[in-house]
Amino acid sequence: MRVVSITGASGVGKTTLQEALINLGYTRVVSNTTRERRNSDVSGEYRYCNEAELRNLPGQLWLAKVHGKLYTTLRDDLLASAGSGLGAVIVHSIEYLSRLKNFCRDSVLSHTAIHLLSPGEDILRNRMLQRGDSRENVEVRIRDCLDWDTRAQQVEAVHFITPSNPAVVLERTMEILQRPV
Repeated sequence: MRVVSITGASGVGKTTLQEALINLGYTRVVSNTTRERRNSDVSGEYRYCNEAELRNLPGQLWLAKVHGKLYTTLRDDLLASAGSGLGAVIVHSIEYLSRLKNFCRDSVLSHTAIHLLSPGEDILRNRMLQRGDSRENVEVRIRDCLDWDTRAQQVEAVHFITPSNPAVVLERTMEILQRPV
C-alpha cells in the first residue's frame, strides 16, 4: 500500500497535481478543516466542520493550525485510501510531513513525499486571487508559506519539483513514483 503526499505553498498547484494522480487511479485522502469552503475547492477534498467537531474527531493523525484554521487527517481515512486503487494521495502542509512519514513507516506503508517548490510570491498571489481568495487571506497565506521550501529541505527523502505547467509536474511526479521505494 502506497501513500503519496504533496506539500508546497498555497497556490503552487498541489490540488492540480492531486487531481491528475486521482485521474490515473490514486485515491484522495479527505482532510477535515474549520476553514470555509472556497469556490475552487474540489468536491470531496474536505469535510468542513466547526472547531469543536473537528477537535473531537476520533483517530486524528495530527491537528495543525495552518493560516489560522485547523486541519486534521483521520487514520482510517488514510488507511482506506492507501488500500484502494494505486494508493493514497494526500495534500497537506509541511507542518506534519514528518508525522506522516513516521506513521507510514510504523504502519508498513510505502510513502513518497513530493514538495512543489514556490515559483515566487507574485505568481502565488495571482493564482490565489484568481481562485477567489480575498486579498487579506492571500497575504496571510504568502507570509505563512515563506519558509515552507526551506523547512521541506530539512525533512529526509523529499522529492522536489519546480512547478512549470501541470503536464510537466505530472510527468516529473510519475518519474519519481516509478522509482523503487
